Amino acid sequence: MQDIANELHLSYDGIKWQINKLKSQGIIRREGADKGGKWIIINEEQ
Repeated sequence: MQDIANELHLSYDGIKWQINKLKSQGIIRREGADKGGKWIIINEEQ
């Protein structure tokens, strides 16, 4: 999340909030380990 925040020039907490929102809406999910994993887009239509 810190890498995303740095890349987008946003705060860590802002990115965390957005990711939690996307997870709760069933749009993304995390696959794999914390450092070696990746985010998977489940539903691109929302």
